Amino acid sequence: MIPKFDDTYNLHFTISPEQKTQMLAEYSGIYNKFEPFCKWMNSEDVKVEDKKPYEQTFINAMRSLSFYNSLMLRCGIQRDEIQEYEKIPF
Repeated sequence: MIPKFDDTYNLHFTISPEQKTQMLAEYSGIYNKFEPFCKWMNSEDVKVEDKKPYEQTFINAMRSLSFYNSLMLRCGIQRDEIQEYEKIPF
């Protein structure tokens, strides 16, 4: 992974095709674990006190996924490619 700033000081990374595949595969696996967790945390059927012990884990997951998503975009991975990998169930 090679970092580079463009003329307007936006940071971009150059990655190999293998690194791209690896990043997308990692994201897919984590996303598919996070999605049910997110639905559970957002469910009104689940008591607040049941959710309380998992709040920090949920916040950490949101931050990490957001960062990773931004990193993939800065590596030149297109949003539609990321969304395709979100649909892969494994």
